[in-house]
Amino acid sequence: MNKVRNIPTSDLIALEKYYASLETSRTLNPREHNHLVKKHLYEYLTYKFDWDYWITFEFGYNPDLDDVEDILHIAHHRVDKRILKHSPHPVMMEADRSEWILFPELGGRGLHYHGFIKLHMKPNLGKSYASEWFWMRAAFLDTFKALKEKYGSIGFHIYERRWRWMDELKVAMYSMKEFCEGVTFTDLNDGFDRVGYTIFSTPDWKPSRILKHRGSNKIDGIPSRANKVGSLGFF
Repeated sequence: MNKVRNIPTSDLIALEKYYASLETSRTLNPREHNHLVKKHLYEYLTYKFDWDYWITFEFGYNPDLDDVEDILHIAHHRVDKRILKHSPHPVMMEADRSEWILFPELGGRGLHYHGFIKLHMKPNLGKSYASEWFWMRAAFLDTFKALKEKYGSIGFHIYERRWRWMDELKVAMYSMKEFCEGVTFTDLNDGFDRVGYTIFSTPDWKPSRILKHRGSNKIDGIPSRANKVGSLGFF
């Protein structure tokens, strides 16, 4: 095998088109391949990813895709910062940051994301909230109120995990009903790539630790997400 080298962008695009045009034992049945990927994610969400909340974010018609992911990234940071503020700990380490898995969908309501949220650190509710669900709902209401002037209204629905495993499987299947649509093995630009815009917060955003008494919680003070084009000079 040839030694690895940096490939010019134009050559890389040509290579992608070339390999996309080929049929191999892996791509002869793309529907079956997609089914296996979805099945694995169903099982992961139902049995292995110990999520606490199921949430839907609604962005309306024709939002800017970069803005949408920025909004989700900001919400992730502000919710974690708020959890830390309402806890006895002075710092939230990388491993303590909440994990989000988010699937895009177009459907009939414009672009929206169905997501699963796993909390590694729990907020101290005190006497102000009847339950953690009310606390989480208030955290998102506060965040989207702060974002409204810049991004407009953002809708959301949040549900606590209380179902039987079969119902949880149905929730995963509902959240991924458009997963793998928009891209085929023979045309990389066939449509909106749901897989490409699926978000896994830990590898995609690479969240860093948060200090309780340092760093701003204002929108402009939140660090850019690691996968943003131009961020950290990678692009």
